[in-house]
Amino acid sequence: MLRPDIQWKNPVMFVVEVGAFLTLCYVLQAAFATSASQVSIHCFIALDAELFLTVLFANFATALDVATPEKKIVWVVTTVDFFLE
Repeated sequence: MLRPDIQWKNPVMFVVEVGAFLTLCYVLQAAFATSASQVSIHCFIALDAELFLTVLFANFATALDVATPEKKIVWVVTTVDFFLE
C-alpha cells in the first residue's frame, strides 16, 4: 500500500516515499517556474523515477511475502514460464 499511514510502520520506506514526493514537487516547480538549482532537471527526474520504483517494488515484495506459500510458488512458476516463452 502506498498510503503513508501504512508506510509509517516501515520508517525506511516512509522516508523514501516522502523523498519521492519532495523531488516530484521540485521537478514540477523547476518545470513550470524558474529554479535556482544548478543541477539539471533531468537528474531530478531520474532520481524521482528511481525513488518511486523503489517504493513500488518494495510494496510488491511485501505483498508477495505476505501471500501464502502456495501462491508464491504459482507466481514464480508462471513468471518463469512467461519469460522462457
